[in-house]
Formats: sequence, C-alpha cells, structure tokens
Amino acid sequence: MNKRSGRKHNFSFPDWMMRELEAEAARLERSTSWIVQRAWKLARAEIARGPRSEAPRSPDARLAALGYPPAPWRSGTMPST
Repeated sequence: MNKRSGRKHNFSFPDWMMRELEAEAARLERSTSWIVQRAWKLARAEIARGPRSEAPRSPDARLAALGYPPAPWRSGTMPST
C-alpha cells in the first residue's frame, strides 16, 4: 500500500531555515519534503509533551484575569447619569 496521498501543501519558512533545509537535503541526497517529514516524525513526541495552552478566552475573560472589573455595558449595570 502506498502511503503517499499525492496532495501538495505549501509551508512558509524563514529564508535562513529554508537555506538550512535545502543544504541538509543536498547533504543527505534527499528532498526537502523528506527532511521536513523526518523532522516532524522525530519532534512529534517532544512537541506533544510540551505545555498545553488554555482554550481561547474572550477579551473580557483575559481582562478579568488581569484584575480589571467587567465593563458596565457588558454586565447590564450601566450607571445612570
């Protein structure tokens, strides 16, 4: 069974990183695609062990975490003038 999907993907790398990838590919006589795939396979477990990010929070929740009170127009307690 062939594992190649035939799909193409585009990734953006900084110029310096692309030069390193191309140099390593030339040194190993492999494609840059092979280098990226191999790097992913080697790094996947380490990345998975990394810290988990929290679920995205609303701007109000981020401000509350910093100690700011809720905006009055959001809570329905707008002071009367």
